[in-house]
Amino acid sequence: MATLTDAEWEAYKTDMQKSYGSAQEEAMRRDLVAKSKQFVDEHNKKFEAGEVTFTCGLNGLSDHTPEEMERMHGYRPPK
Repeated sequence: MATLTDAEWEAYKTDMQKSYGSAQEEAMRRDLVAKSKQFVDEHNKKFEAGEVTFTCGLNGLSDHTPEEMERMHGYRPPK
């Protein structure tokens, strides 16, 4: 798994203007960003190899859970 260095984490929080309410939440968000970074790194290697036609990067949503993303986009699970 790709690691997210302390410097990368601090840069992400600064660049995206992020702050978290507790050390527990920050640890959870950092893990999500690390997983997003792993996806980005793997995808961008495919770009460099000519396997895909676009690159990816981290953004302000990289620290969101799948459930948060679903709520943001209006997903409603079946009843």
